[in-house]
Amino acid sequence: MAVASIVRFTFRPEVRDEIPALVDEMLRVTRTFAGLERLDILRDAADPDTWTLYEVWSGRESEDAYRAFRATPEGAIPRLGEVLAAPPILENFVVSD
Repeated sequence: MAVASIVRFTFRPEVRDEIPALVDEMLRVTRTFAGLERLDILRDAADPDTWTLYEVWSGRESEDAYRAFRATPEGAIPRLGEVLAAPPILENFVVSD
């Protein structure tokens, strides 16, 4: 059963110009990860420092494998912690037919 994840990032305003390149770099790996079916980037129209990712995964196992990968040294995005104003917010959903 497909699952969807929403991940909300709030970046520090002083690094606003750097964020598009950082997100592009981060998502280059995400887009090739096994089980990813859809990935949309949503930018808050009222707050340019808030970016939301909408991800659809083929199943919970794929999404869990991706999150586990990001927690490893190979999958980590070292600079991400420096540019965030707050920890990311992750929400998970089951996709209904």
